[in-house]
Amino acid sequence: MNSEMKELEQLVQYLDGELNEVEKQQLVQKLKIDPTLSEKLDLIKDVDKLIGDYQLTSFEDSLKEVQSQYEHSKQAKKTSKKLFLLSTAAIITIVISVAFFFIYQHSHFSKNLDKVYAAYYEKLPADFATRSEQNNDDFLDAINLYNENKYQEAIIAFGKILKKDPTNNAAKLFLGICYSELNQYNNAVSEFKEIVENKDGLFEEHAAWYLSLCYVKINNQKLAKQLLTNLVSSRSFYMLKASDLLKELP
Repeated sequence: MNSEMKELEQLVQYLDGELNEVEKQQLVQKLKIDPTLSEKLDLIKDVDKLIGDYQLTSFEDSLKEVQSQYEHSKQAKKTSKKLFLLSTAAIITIVISVAFFFIYQHSHFSKNLDKVYAAYYEKLPADFATRSEQNNDDFLDAINLYNENKYQEAIIAFGKILKKDPTNNAAKLFLGICYSELNQYNNAVSEFKEIVENKDGLFEEHAAWYLSLCYVKINNQKLAKQLLTNLVSSRSFYMLKASDLLKELP
């Protein structure tokens, strides 16, 4: 990584609160005496706002927006045409560098989260649920499909059960896991959330655990941490796993 990229990385880490106190103070002193460095910091803030969660709707629009902000700044008004053109070129270079840095970081971070998810995800055994639904033939048939890894068919079967009885949280739980197995995480989130919100004592902990894993997978760390913290503080069945997983998240 060249010095320019190292400098940009340090500025990004500063904004994210990832520098230690010594590094932070050293950078603050540099910012006070180096106008160029301060300008780069402001540009990174602008780029961060434009790309949000690393979703660039239009990179050309991002460049135009940053350039427009610069054109209307007091500094731009005092700059000669020649210097302005040079500054605009510098802005574009910085924006491109920062954007690629963010995209690289996001890609690298996503791969790490995939590994974390794979390390903690395990298909839930259905034994405890079949005991509570032993007189429900439709549920037992759906669970057989689940146990045979026929998830698409199981989704249909659990869906039929929920059409008759929308309050059947056992069916919702295993429906959510079927969706997770098929990488349909948003659908899984919907099923798990309903159980957690309904405060079902028998299935809530399982739903909260699998919901937190879904949030890890789709990179919603804030909600994942909230659920995991609750699982730890409530001394749930998943307390140890939740505690370990929390340590894996940034």
